[in-house]
Amino acid sequence: MSDTKQGSFPKKVSDTLKPGQLIWVKKINDKWALAQIPAVNAALVSLDSDNGAIKAIVGGYDFYLSKFNRATQALRQLGSNIKPFIYTATLEKGLTMATLLNDAPIVRSTGSATWRPKNSPPSYAGPLRLRIGLGMSKNVMQVK
Repeated sequence: MSDTKQGSFPKKVSDTLKPGQLIWVKKINDKWALAQIPAVNAALVSLDSDNGAIKAIVGGYDFYLSKFNRATQALRQLGSNIKPFIYTATLEKGLTMATLLNDAPIVRSTGSATWRPKNSPPSYAGPLRLRIGLGMSKNVMQVK
């Protein structure tokens, strides 16, 4: 493959299409072109950072292929998306981004259950400044 990440130009139609295949085509400037249906779908929600207004929502590649709206119907884990909010609350309590916290395994008891938060990957770096913990996405430091 070349640096443009494109394969060689097909020499005949059968290099690209096989008998019996369903193809997706679209019209572009009075010409027809093959369209590639992606193997996976994604979602996008675009917000106005000044007032929080929704500017755009994309729920998938094509509504007629899948009526499931990934932006509004998918149940997603918060994951690392919540970390900036946790850090904001931490700063409001008086800690700074230069505060040292120990990135080490911890155990928390919640009544009858035990919780052992882990980093992903499960490695620990010892004492780190909050800004480094945020940059390295250290889960255990969020709990402390």
